[in-house]
Amino acid sequence: MVYTFGSYGTMEAGDYNRLTPYGVYTADDCGQNYQEWASLGIHEPCSSDVTEDLMEMIGSEHGVKAWYNRMKVLDPGYYTPEFDPENYNAIPSKNLKAHSKLCRSLMIMVQDHDEMVASKKV
Repeated sequence: MVYTFGSYGTMEAGDYNRLTPYGVYTADDCGQNYQEWASLGIHEPCSSDVTEDLMEMIGSEHGVKAWYNRMKVLDPGYYTPEFDPENYNAIPSKNLKAHSKLCRSLMIMVQDHDEMVASKKV
């Protein structure tokens, strides 16, 4: 991965930490002052061999159920009354209204994420 900086509009070279490798998206001609956008030095780009664990568990304090309960009050026409976030697979998603369907998706993502993080910590 390398950073790409924009040179258009009011953007100035000094706005960026221009360490090689990097790219400049020149939406304009940089006022013909290309040297101003020259490198300030070198850095190691991100590696795909990241050994450090950068993800944390989301856990039960994810806020999905709180959001869902709030949406039932604010927008009652778009939730399925029989839907229970604790048992999100009890009703097929094709039978769910929008807020219930999104709640189900978010609950699945939280669970999958936490399972993946837990498996990497062994």
